[in-house]
Amino acid sequence: MDAFIQFLNSTSFTDQWLVPLAIVAGGTLAGMIFKRVVHSRLIKAAEPSKWEGDNVILAAVESQIVLWFFLLALSLAFRDVPIDEHYGLYISKILKIILIASITHASAKLVVGLFDIWSKQQGSGFPSTTIFTNIVWITVYAIGLLIIFDSLNVSIAPMLTALGVGGVGSFTCFKGYFIRCICRAAYSAEQESSARRFCQSRLWGNGIYPEYQLA
Repeated sequence: MDAFIQFLNSTSFTDQWLVPLAIVAGGTLAGMIFKRVVHSRLIKAAEPSKWEGDNVILAAVESQIVLWFFLLALSLAFRDVPIDEHYGLYISKILKIILIASITHASAKLVVGLFDIWSKQQGSGFPSTTIFTNIVWITVYAIGLLIIFDSLNVSIAPMLTALGVGGVGSFTCFKGYFIRCICRAAYSAEQESSARRFCQSRLWGNGIYPEYQLA
């Protein structure tokens, strides 16, 4: 404890660490103020809007605002910190991974929220969106993970191949379920759609899934 207090009172701390720590603290405080003042006012301004998408956008980034300000301040502060280049490279990669993961999480919330709005607009006859929501979550997170690997100079070609083969295999296994969902969506559609035409000509015309045939 005495050594720590002695370090705080030393000229080394004042000359080398005081300004970077002040930048990090100031950036974090700015993020809190932005979230509490600017973001909250944007939420109130979006309330009269008839489009629900603006609320989804604001809700998606709300939990990440302070973190983004903190990461920005931290990246600026490390430019003035006298640390070994080897450790600085590791720190830079860690900050990049955290930023990509944060953006991925916000993007997933945004896409899922917009998809939920769209599914509600299709009427009560639209099939359960639980499985589709999970697919969206997994897809966005998988893309974010691939971007992280690419930023670390890890080859993602084998992963893309595995995902492609796995996707084809999954569709083959659950083909009947997906076709049933398409037919239910077509059955509940209020106007002529490509899904309705597909079900009428390719499925019901060949005697496939007649239980979902339109009256």
